[in-house]
Amino acid sequence: MKPFVILILTASLTFAATRYVSNEGSDTVPYTSWETASPDLQKVIDYCEPWDTVLIAKGDYFGTFDVLKNLVIIGENRDSTRIYYSDSSGINQDRALIYGTDSLVIKNISLYGAAECNYGVSMYKEFSPEINLILEDSEIKHCLECIDVYEGSLVLRRNNLWNVRNNVLLAVFVTNNFPNYHTAVVENNVFYLKALAMQSGVNRTVFNNNIIIGADINAQGLSFLWSRDYVEIKNNIFQSSSLYAAYIENIDTVIVGNNTFVPNYSYSVFVSGKGIYINQSDYCKVYNNIFYQVNRAIRKSGTGNPAVATNNLFYGTLLSHISGNVSLLEGNIFEVDPMFRDDSFWDQSAWDVQLQYASPAIDAGVPELFDVDGTRSDMGAFGGSGGISYQYVDLSPKAVKLDTIYYVSDSAKVKMKWKHNTESDLMGYFIYRDTTENFMPSAENEKCFLTENSYEAIIGDIQSPVLYYKILAIDSAKNKSEIDSVYKIVRGDTVTTFINRFERNYDFQLGQNYPNPFNPETTITYEMKQEGAVSIKVYDIKGEYISTIENAQKSKGKHIIKFNGDNLASGIYLYRIEVTGANRTPLYQDMKKMILVK
Repeated sequence: MKPFVILILTASLTFAATRYVSNEGSDTVPYTSWETASPDLQKVIDYCEPWDTVLIAKGDYFGTFDVLKNLVIIGENRDSTRIYYSDSSGINQDRALIYGTDSLVIKNISLYGAAECNYGVSMYKEFSPEINLILEDSEIKHCLECIDVYEGSLVLRRNNLWNVRNNVLLAVFVTNNFPNYHTAVVENNVFYLKALAMQSGVNRTVFNNNIIIGADINAQGLSFLWSRDYVEIKNNIFQSSSLYAAYIENIDTVIVGNNTFVPNYSYSVFVSGKGIYINQSDYCKVYNNIFYQVNRAIRKSGTGNPAVATNNLFYGTLLSHISGNVSLLEGNIFEVDPMFRDDSFWDQSAWDVQLQYASPAIDAGVPELFDVDGTRSDMGAFGGSGGISYQYVDLSPKAVKLDTIYYVSDSAKVKMKWKHNTESDLMGYFIYRDTTENFMPSAENEKCFLTENSYEAIIGDIQSPVLYYKILAIDSAKNKSEIDSVYKIVRGDTVTTFINRFERNYDFQLGQNYPNPFNPETTITYEMKQEGAVSIKVYDIKGEYISTIENAQKSKGKHIIKFNGDNLASGIYLYRIEVTGANRTPLYQDMKKMILVK
């Protein structure tokens, strides 16, 4: 019987064909080449047999599409293969851009909805006893819900899901009914939210290595509201809001490890946000997380075993807001700055929660767990077995922010007090004084070195009616902070308070990537002197185009982007920036080398 079985399998595989969709084909059945490709995606879908592959060339395609069989649909890449919602080809019952009733694989495509579009992709079990959706390397925008899978399994990898319409419900919905057993695997996606990132009701959900960016004060991360078996939430970054980043109810086993929870600055309003809420779970472990200025970091309700919290870092979180049935065990750190590379959370394009060299969260995770480089696990989203290896950059301390400055004329005494820097490697502060505003700190105008965050001294016999002070913080590696402000004292006969802050003067600048060499990910920084359109492209050493990693309108200031060379060979690559202003006026351009070593 073995030869017979092999023959049957071989014969079944020969039925799968590749069909082509292109705006430049001849529209000739059976659409088995680019020359005979059809511009009508629905016509090709209807012609396909189960498990055929549909390849879509770069270009724009319009309609709503019913996929009533198992298919694999692959675009050239998500930047150049775009499908737009339109009623020109009819509207399915769910008002979905793509409506499926069986198993479906979608890759390398951007899907754009419209005001009347309910779903980017909707999967409903009509004819098949089992439905599955795999969506990879794609993007979905402008839909009421990005993805809806009713009674099926789901795999999402490396997608951008935008959920920013004013009336949106959520980005991803997946559920099943007993006795079926379904799973959801959601990895390496970026969610831009005004509402809920994902609501899951399948038996087993794995949500790892994702970034959730809140675009509204009511944005929420994850919701699990049904009695299910297992939820794993690891190595994610949650920009929390007024709602919980993860709301978990009636799940037997809950694992929350190596996540980073940070605040939200929606519409320039600071929202400290909330961490995780757990109710009626039998086993819950919360470990190696960083809760940074997050209100109500952990809450466990209901009867049963407590949520066990170990080796977490809490900063700006009240101990009383770790509430309910929570057992705080060894290794937790309270009110210590994790020292992110850039905690500018008000700028969605700039913040970076990788750790600096002196961070107390490095090698502070559960002792039995290890990072990918073999060292003890770090806390936060980049630590643990699901994290990445990266270079711990030793940055300068934050610029000093003065609280008060006084001059008392009767005693000729000056008093200053400022917010204490929170870096763990801080050594202290240098005070400088001069009679001219634009002076440069030097040994000649240095007044003193302090370890405390206040200064008091008698001015003495200096005759100048106006004095200027500058304060620099310094760390153990002798890195000094930037000069954020100059402080002015006018000598007179009354007590005066005067703070003269000035904004940092940015210039156009393309930074060298770090780490360099890298494998496979590196960080590129650039500065903008003024607002402009930014394009950053990567080329090989021969000058052949590889990819575009930045193409957007950017504001004045510092910006940070990532480049991943996972699909590239070792070698030297070039990255080039071009900045244009109004009417495409050239403002700045530069190019640098980076080295990928695998």
